[in-house]
Amino acid sequence: MIELTRRSKVILVSVLSAVLLASIVFAGVLIDRTVQNAASAVTQFQSAGGNWLSGSNWFQGSVLARQTHTVALSLPKGAAFAFAAPIGTINVVPAAGNRVLVTVLVTAAGQTLAQARQRASQMGLTQQSAGSSYSVAVNTPNGLALRGLQATVEIPRGMAVTLTDHLGNVNVTGQFASLTMHANMGNCVANVKVSGTTSIIDNLGNIAFSGTLGQMTTISDHMGNIGVYLSPGHALGTTITTNLGNVNMVGAIGKSFSRQGNTWTGNIGTGAPMGTLNVSDNLGNVTLSEVNAS
Repeated sequence: MIELTRRSKVILVSVLSAVLLASIVFAGVLIDRTVQNAASAVTQFQSAGGNWLSGSNWFQGSVLARQTHTVALSLPKGAAFAFAAPIGTINVVPAAGNRVLVTVLVTAAGQTLAQARQRASQMGLTQQSAGSSYSVAVNTPNGLALRGLQATVEIPRGMAVTLTDHLGNVNVTGQFASLTMHANMGNCVANVKVSGTTSIIDNLGNIAFSGTLGQMTTISDHMGNIGVYLSPGHALGTTITTNLGNVNMVGAIGKSFSRQGNTWTGNIGTGAPMGTLNVSDNLGNVTLSEVNAS
């Protein structure tokens, strides 16, 4: 058996420490590059306007045609509404009247202009209803021919709303009884006032919430940054959990928080909490602030 001298042990420990430090630095660089690459992919998709296959010469064809599809729904008071799209950008804005208006511009490809127009016309909107719940979804019978999608949804105030986009951004403004946003790959941006529950879930992309929250809120991201910017006057019991990322609390909003491991808990505002806010991020930074904080 080889016995190490004291000097040899010191040298060995120093070498192992250097290797460990280099590994940690490399891991940090790798994580940072991963987030940057993911953000770059989302940015490129966003800059293309959801036109993720634009310019490709797939067998579906390279001649493009566009068509607008529209659905108008007069829903009873207290109804719930859901909209889903496979790709593209969903923009939700307040309705001028009392009806839901869905306008979708689709871009389809074909070998000829006639074929592209036919495919664009076939990519319509389907409607379903069950009790007081109503839904509209984009119908894509030939998904490989779909080259782009832009959806604008006008929604009256006070409705319970669910929005789903598998590959694209979801942008929402308005006042809602409850709000659910789900993006698989894309950013979720909400500037809203919600009286009930809020759920914003993103798999790959950033989340930005500003406005007023209601009774119970869940905001979760697998890879991306989360920003929560609250209007003054909230009283919320809050939990923030991160796996790999930083938590930044701006101004006085973070005074009552305590940290244990990767979890921060505390109350926002004064008095007894009137609701809950749960924020979780697997890989990304979390910022919590009041709108007027500096």
